Order: sequence, then structure tokens, then C-alpha cells
Amino acid sequence: MGPPIGTRPEPRVRVGVRASLDALRQAYRRGVLDLSAAQGLMMALGFVQNMILARLLGASGIGHLAIVYSTMSIAALLGTAGVTTSIARFGAMEREESRAWSVLARGTWLVAGVSVVVAAGVALFARSPYWAFDPVAAEWLPFVLIALPTQALASCTWAYMQARERMRDRALFELFFRLCVVVSVVTGSW
Repeated sequence: MGPPIGTRPEPRVRVGVRASLDALRQAYRRGVLDLSAAQGLMMALGFVQNMILARLLGASGIGHLAIVYSTMSIAALLGTAGVTTSIARFGAMEREESRAWSVLARGTWLVAGVSVVVAAGVALFARSPYWAFDPVAAEWLPFVLIALPTQALASCTWAYMQARERMRDRALFELFFRLCVVVSVVTGSW
């Protein structure tokens, strides 16, 4: 005997596929929520950091800091050399965790070397007359550039966590890193 007229029995395979899709949707939502919450907290930390810095440094100090931030952003872009995108892409393609880990390790060594060279180059360039002609920011920049390799290595770790779909770990790591940045910038400007 077959099923009643007008009803179709669903194959057992589709139930498994549906369960997998539901699990994937739930994991995606959880990852989005984790990253969104961490992003909101990081923005709040940045807001508090900027308020404290405005009180400590004054208008001219914020201007010097803006030059340092913009230079640091360009240096960070050059320091990662696009390797973080490769880590995310090729780390996601590997099925075995050990092979994905080796993608991260090779990329991290490359980024570490490039970021150290870029930091040294930017520190030297800041002392030249071709830079922004801000002697105060030029004095601050070498101290800030010490953090460039750390920032570049953190970017590699974030890309790896994204590739392996470990969004909660990535959100917590980003939040911790931002908290460290806020503490170091505020204490450094004090």
C-alpha cells in the first residue's frame, strides 16, 4: 500500500538536508549576532576612547593623533599585503584542520616579516621632509608603529577564524584586541 492520495512522502535524505540547513542557519544567525554585539561594544569603546583623548590632548593633540591614525591605517594596509584575504580563502578550502593551520602559519610568517619592514620604512619616512610636516606626530609615530606587527598578526588570526567559521571566537578576540588598544592609547597619551 502506498501513501494516501494527495500526499507525498518525503525522502529520508531531504530530512537530513533540511536538518543540516537548519543547523547552518542557526549557526549563521549566532555568528552574526556575536559579531554584531562585539562590533557594537567596540564602537562604544572607541567613543569612550575619543572622549577621553579629547579631554587629555586638546584640539591640537587630536589633530596630531589624526595624522598618526591615518598613517597607521595606510601602514596596516601595506603591512598585511593582502595575505589575510588569502588566509581566509585557502583556510576555508582546506578540509583538515592541520592543513588549514599550516595556511595560517605560512601567512603569518609572511605578514610578520612584511609588517616589520613596513613599520621601519614608515618610521624613517616620518622623519623625512616629504611627510605631513608635523613634528609632534613624527615623534609619536615610531612608538605607535611598534604595534603594527601585532595588528597585522591579529588580522591573520581574524581571517583564519572567519575561514574556519569560528565567529564567536573571532568576536571575542576582536573585542579583547580593541580593549587593549583603548587602554594602551589612553595610558600612552596620559
